[in-house]
Amino acid sequence: MFEIPISLIRQHLFCPRIPYFILLGFGNPDKPVWVRQGGEIHKESASLFLRRSLSKFGLEKADKKFYVKVFSKKYGLIGEIDMVLNDGEFIYPVEFKTHGHKPEKSHILQLVAYGLCLEEETGLKFQIGFIAYRDENKVHRIEANEEHRTKVIRIAEEIKNNIERRIHPDTPATANQCVQCEWVNFCNDRL
Repeated sequence: MFEIPISLIRQHLFCPRIPYFILLGFGNPDKPVWVRQGGEIHKESASLFLRRSLSKFGLEKADKKFYVKVFSKKYGLIGEIDMVLNDGEFIYPVEFKTHGHKPEKSHILQLVAYGLCLEEETGLKFQIGFIAYRDENKVHRIEANEEHRTKVIRIAEEIKNNIERRIHPDTPATANQCVQCEWVNFCNDRL
């Protein structure tokens, strides 16, 4: 069984071909500048939360850890989550995002995937996670419902099936999505 990086769940929602190209080793296109900038902002966000209380989360007494590697044998998922809060009964994944006003579907599902891994690894319950937007200085509470969990598992299975069967996935991506994708040169049926 191979492992699917959790970040590819978000990529799959943008375009199902991206995980296909990455996992089958179709080269390594240059990352867009915003990807590199996001990495730096993640480091700054972790530094800020290291010094701050957890009052925005309503979890002042929780333990916090940064850049926690997670793995789920059950779902074949791996990743590294920005911050994990633990109050001894529940586990709370926290994702740092550079900008946004409200959580996007892809961000929510990525967060839920991290939560599923944490739940499996720690034995603690995962029901709630958080997405923290740096530019708005806002924290959004996300309740992980059954629909979210099911969708994450289904996407992981789709990615796995595409790779195992060597199926070049169809894509619902628009021309606007394609022009901002570093993998556009690998799609001979686009643009």
